Amino acid sequence: MSKRQRLIEFIKRLSPPSILVLKLGFFAVALQACILAIVVHDTLLTNPLYVALYYPPMVEYISVSFTLVVCGALLFNAVYYEAYPN
Repeated sequence: MSKRQRLIEFIKRLSPPSILVLKLGFFAVALQACILAIVVHDTLLTNPLYVALYYPPMVEYISVSFTLVVCGALLFNAVYYEAYPN
């Protein structure tokens, strides 16, 4: 079984709370990324050097948020299947 097939099978077996955490979390991360893109675009027109110095750490915050959402969903999945074994 390839890695892609294993990933697809794992995603199919996610618990309902994990799916909810992923949906809400990905929405929040996407909203953060959209707001950052709008702010960067507006700032880029006035001060390009400021954008290059100030906004790269903001991308790191979004990456950390994404990582926390994925890890939180995995934690919810593990707790759910430990509490409700099939």
